Amino acid sequence: GVSIGGIMPIIVPLLAFKRFGGVGQVGLVMAAFNLGWLLAPVWGHIADRYSLHRELLVMSLLFTAATLAALGRAVNFEAWLGLNLAGGIGASGAITLSTLFIVENHPRPEWSERIGRLQMFNGGGQVVGMLLAALLSSMSLGGALLVAAGITLLAVFPGRLAPKIMNAKRRLESLPIKTAMRITGGQQRYRPNPKLSSMKGEKETKMKLTSKFQW
Repeated sequence: GVSIGGIMPIIVPLLAFKRFGGVGQVGLVMAAFNLGWLLAPVWGHIADRYSLHRELLVMSLLFTAATLAALGRAVNFEAWLGLNLAGGIGASGAITLSTLFIVENHPRPEWSERIGRLQMFNGGGQVVGMLLAALLSSMSLGGALLVAAGITLLAVFPGRLAPKIMNAKRRLESLPIKTAMRITGGQQRYRPNPKLSSMKGEKETKMKLTSKFQW
């Protein structure tokens, strides 16, 4: 939130206007950044399919930090468009995956509260980032982007401590059936057959639950 939501939306347009001298160029640069967010579903799909949430989160943060640092030195307009597109792709991955850690690790009834807290935390980071951008605007704008890149790099360390997540099907099959039903919110939708009391019956019930559950 500090770098992507706070510093970048202020410093990048100012630096683009300073280097390229037109409002149209500023609009194209910011459009390229937001275009990268269209790939957000791809991050989630790959993470769920291959259980790479933690690895992709770290990769997206490193990718975003690299693009911010490169923007501070790039002077070619086409390079700026490409770097802002790349920055949008990286930022969308970080935001998407941070939400998935809540969805994948906590039962459905807790999602609203936890996602709300995440958004509150991001909003606070944006406020801090904008205040920091106001202070940094008096120095080199390129240097301000290097500061934003450094802040993004700091987020890599807690990102590496994030728990490993299995994909939805394997995770549900590995849990006791009551726990699996609690996570899916399926205590009312999914009712195991009371006759299935054996281990085989429980396995069949969890397989049915898994096949019906859409993560």
